[in-house]
Amino acid sequence: MNQEEQEKKCLYLGSRLQRLRAQYNWSQQELADQVYVTRQTISNWETGKNYPDLQSLLLLSKIFAISLDDLVKGDLEIMRETIKRSDIHSMYVYTYLMIGLIMAAIIAFGLAIHRFGWPG
Repeated sequence: MNQEEQEKKCLYLGSRLQRLRAQYNWSQQELADQVYVTRQTISNWETGKNYPDLQSLLLLSKIFAISLDDLVKGDLEIMRETIKRSDIHSMYVYTYLMIGLIMAAIIAFGLAIHRFGWPG
């Protein structure tokens, strides 16, 4: 996943956390105390600088009384799109690699025939 896609993923969750925190009228410190992290960590999540670990996501889900799926739904869509792009890129890499290997084998076979004659 490239930097831009990672930032998109973090920004979705960050804005979601900001909205949920505002609904509960909590400061970053109040939420941080409940998730057992620092206020700066909450700030980093909300600004998209980093992403919570699984344990923190589960706590956030419980604290806000929403499913984990609802908490990260937009993130899942971004991840699916990223995985699809990654799979396509890998497919192209492997395709070109296989074409190169096949061409190298054909050239090597041709050179061997030229050097040693047709086997038989």
